[in-house]
Amino acid sequence: MNAIINYFKTVLYVITNVFNFKGKSSRKEFWTYFSFMIVIAFSIGMYSGVYDYENESALFAFDLLVDLSFLALIVRRLREADLTVWLGAAAFLPIVALPSTIVIGCIKPGKYN
Repeated sequence: MNAIINYFKTVLYVITNVFNFKGKSSRKEFWTYFSFMIVIAFSIGMYSGVYDYENESALFAFDLLVDLSFLALIVRRLREADLTVWLGAAAFLPIVALPSTIVIGCIKPGKYN
């Protein structure tokens, strides 16, 4: 039960720091939020596939919140690895998004420059 509470505390922390591009983020924080995004995307995809979703503006606002918080998390994660934050743009490119996100999530803290 404590693990579930810590999971949602981490997700809430990332969402509330949507405009915080300073500081650093751990690998645990990154993978916790990434798994949350996968579950939410799958749930919304299943819901919108079954039902004709009319309120697309609410879905757009939620998607914008999730994407901005993920961008801030990627920037903080790259700062922990002492890499340039411009590498985070690769996580939003169509073909290389998933591989680059996995690499960003797996890199260890340290100096790579």
